[in-house]
Amino acid sequence: MASSLRVAAQAAQGHGVDALLILLADMPFVSGAHLRGLLGQAAAHPTLPVFSIASDGIAQPPTLFPASFFGALASQEGDKGARALSHGAALLECPADQLFDVDTMDDLAKAGIIAASF
Repeated sequence: MASSLRVAAQAAQGHGVDALLILLADMPFVSGAHLRGLLGQAAAHPTLPVFSIASDGIAQPPTLFPASFFGALASQEGDKGARALSHGAALLECPADQLFDVDTMDDLAKAGIIAASF
């Protein structure tokens, strides 16, 4: 996970972008409304990263990082992602079913059930 963050952060730095939105491909139910909410939180807190949280209160993707965090993202190591950068971040609540990620065959079956409810 860290290697993907490094590549993304380095590319973002090289292109002079203002922010980096991190989305995971195995989270198929994140809504456009939630992504717009992340953008709104970023506008309200331009110097902070914005993490999504469900009812469990754990900071997680989707996440938006301002350019001032690209160096920290580029120095991440291991498979923990960027959660270490969530201390002091802005947080945006999201329904847990939207933050569901598909990691196993059982998760895939559950995703089918969730998809049928939309």
